[in-house]
Amino acid sequence: MPTAQASVALSSSTPARPACRPLGVGAARLLPAFDPWVIGAARHAPLFDPPHLTSVYRPQGWISPVLLVNGRIAGTWKHTRNGQRLAVETEPLGRLPAWAQEQLHAEAERLAAFLGCVLATYSVG
Repeated sequence: MPTAQASVALSSSTPARPACRPLGVGAARLLPAFDPWVIGAARHAPLFDPPHLTSVYRPQGWISPVLLVNGRIAGTWKHTRNGQRLAVETEPLGRLPAWAQEQLHAEAERLAAFLGCVLATYSVG
């Protein structure tokens, strides 16, 4: 049976990789319904304001797709596909900074590409 071995490589000897920024300050993402992070974050007030609990954790065990901004739940979102056209609607729990709105729009574009669609509409509720 093979055994695992640790290895070390110089960054100059490995292929170039795109820069990767850790998710946290200055990052905004669309997380899907029932995302493990959201389930694990279940009802911890530091991750979102308690009055918004029912927007994310809904009746009958439904867990909404969420907007994640700076590591906090900042709203919900949904998408509708009509043929090759995708519509993404966001419902922020409060005011989003312009940079977060731009990143969330880019996330919607990537989702459309992943689904083989074109992003027809992106709306902020």
